[in-house]
Amino acid sequence: ILKDNIEKSSLSYFTTHILPITATLKVKSETLLREGNALDSKICSNLEFQLWNLLPSFCKSPVDLEESFKKIAKPIGLLLSQRPELRTLLCSALISLIASSKTEEAHQNEIGRFGKNFLPILFNLFMAEPTPSSPPINPVIECIRSYLSVCPSDTQTPLFQKLLSEVDNTEKTDHARNAVWELLLAMIPHMNLANLNVMYGHIVPLLSDPLHQTKQKRAYQILHTIIEGSTPDHGKFVTAHLDDFQKHLADSLAFSSPACKKPRLKCLLALIKSLDLEGLAFIPRILPEIILCVKEQNEKTRDAAYKCVVTIGYVLVEKSQDRALAVRQYFEMVIVGITGSTTLASCTILCLTKILYEFNSFLPAEVLDHVMEVVVALMESKQKEILKAVISFIKTAVGVLNFQLVEPFVKPILEKLGQWDKPTKHHFRAKIKALFERLLRRFGYGMVYKLTPMEYKKVVNNIVKEERRAKRRKADPQEDAGELGDSDGEHDEDGGMGEFKELKGRKSQRKKLTSQLVEGDNPLDFLESSVIPRIYQGTKKEPCTLPEKDGKFVIEDLAGLVKDTTINDSDDSEDEIVKVADSNPFGRPSKGIHRNTKKFPTGKKKSEDGSTYKSKKSKGDMKKQGKPDPYAYISLNKQGGKKKAKGQFDNFIKAGKMGAKKGAKLKALQKKRNK
Repeated sequence: ILKDNIEKSSLSYFTTHILPITATLKVKSETLLREGNALDSKICSNLEFQLWNLLPSFCKSPVDLEESFKKIAKPIGLLLSQRPELRTLLCSALISLIASSKTEEAHQNEIGRFGKNFLPILFNLFMAEPTPSSPPINPVIECIRSYLSVCPSDTQTPLFQKLLSEVDNTEKTDHARNAVWELLLAMIPHMNLANLNVMYGHIVPLLSDPLHQTKQKRAYQILHTIIEGSTPDHGKFVTAHLDDFQKHLADSLAFSSPACKKPRLKCLLALIKSLDLEGLAFIPRILPEIILCVKEQNEKTRDAAYKCVVTIGYVLVEKSQDRALAVRQYFEMVIVGITGSTTLASCTILCLTKILYEFNSFLPAEVLDHVMEVVVALMESKQKEILKAVISFIKTAVGVLNFQLVEPFVKPILEKLGQWDKPTKHHFRAKIKALFERLLRRFGYGMVYKLTPMEYKKVVNNIVKEERRAKRRKADPQEDAGELGDSDGEHDEDGGMGEFKELKGRKSQRKKLTSQLVEGDNPLDFLESSVIPRIYQGTKKEPCTLPEKDGKFVIEDLAGLVKDTTINDSDDSEDEIVKVADSNPFGRPSKGIHRNTKKFPTGKKKSEDGSTYKSKKSKGDMKKQGKPDPYAYISLNKQGGKKKAKGQFDNFIKAGKMGAKKGAKLKALQKKRNK
């Protein structure tokens, strides 16, 4: 309760009252542990930990921060190093304290004054080699980032210089070197102008160094952080080096390793946002790289590439006086890639799809007509990579463009789909179905069915039928999913559905059959306790008997309601009439598979089972001519491959092995006798 509700309290109360209690409990716990009383020692340790859990709550906007922080700063610094189990709590307390001090400059100065004490401790903790028992390291780096935001520059500069000297130290372990780069990244957003110049001079050579991929990746990350900096010093630095950024990013493309694509795209994205009207000439130089990255395997890299594509469009729209002309020029710049290789062409179509979705309102009709003609012509390509991108573009165009713009292209699109070879149709069957669904929603059944090639008419009919079923299920959840409504044969306003009568050839109309066990005029409720004696003892109205042979309940007047079930489709009756035969071969009306309890009539052949393979002269089974081998055939399905299904055949295999072993012994014994 205290942990969740303490806020805007007195930090001095924790220092003067709770802190001494935690020290006492710690000493008591150690004493009890030395005396061999482990249970009481654990209780004291838990009480101490619960009291320390209150510290982050006391650090939420305390009223006496300036007076009390200096009293608790030293204990926190010591415990950060000495008590790893409390490290996460202490870091959380410092983060809360710093966050609550942002509103008053005096509080920031008071906390920042102790940065020269806390930051070295936190840096050493972050760079230390982890052990299996080490606490999580993320709270430490979060605390460092938070503390750097209130720490003065004169405190940060010595730490920055020390870290920069450790970057190329080969004596450090890999963990330590990575920790140094992480700490530099954490310091970048709070650096002054002088330190930014030093950092930039250090990373520029690494951008063109393909031999050290890790350092190159870190260099791009630091450059991205510099460009996105929000302080006045960062703004001045980016403005002064904007041309230099463009030059280095364009020249380093040839030396960029695959692992650096994501941070490099982030740099380009941040740089695009900072471009002015004169810097827009830089876009054509980086556009091919961005286009090719939309099909990278890494999902974050693809997302960054698409963000660059969209951001370029918005920057052009914002910086240009004629928005329609700017988007048109951008479209023309991108569409050139269609003439390239297969990969470049497919990537270009995907980029055009994204641009069309975002900026279709700025594009004139003639540009859209030209693009649609080009994309429809690409449907004749034999490359599946291009066809996949083309389908995505057409689906987007059907969804976002004006009806009059897309309508002239519906017929050629459907004709091209009909011209694809069978393997291609099979490969894209799911995407083709999704395309037909979108066409039907936009243009209606009448138009689409009329223009659809013969081999796809069943697909169109099936889509409409499924939509009608979904609507009926939504209107009446009790209705069976396989039921066909009477409205299927009626015509729609937009083209008619009479063709659906032909779809009912194989499957007759079905309705869900329900049976009730009736006692008099009311249904028999099996949940009532009074019903159970009547089931066992029988009632006058519904006598029940318990056969002795197989232990099944037989309710006499419902015992024959399974065999030869038929449905009367007469229009005179609204309900289905269930007609049943006089006898039930399984002894009770129920779903599932049941063994036959009836004796086979004389003269009829009994169903095949394992006994037919039993040898009359010796033990074991024997093969029969014209019949399957006497093995146990088990049907396999996809559920059998799951972990929970493992072991389900263990007993069966065990029994099989025992039988095989027994058969081998008998065979060996027979050979011995023959000798």
